[in-house]
Amino acid sequence: MSMPDVSRLDELPTSEVEEISLLLPGWQLAVLDSAARDRGLTSGQLVRRLLRDFIDRHEDDTVGTADRQNASCQW
Repeated sequence: MSMPDVSRLDELPTSEVEEISLLLPGWQLAVLDSAARDRGLTSGQLVRRLLRDFIDRHEDDTVGTADRQNASCQW
């Protein structure tokens, strides 16, 4: 399976999109909704951007697997 161009993640055709479930405590969902709304986005759009940014910062092959798993995500 080839990796998509993550810089265009929001532009992928629906046929290439997979759905995941994300379980969050209520307070985290409220903060996520608020942060998304402040940016003019939906919660789903914000999560996709956070994931894309995280992947973009950590796709360098010189970073070891353990380092990638323990990397922090700042937004």
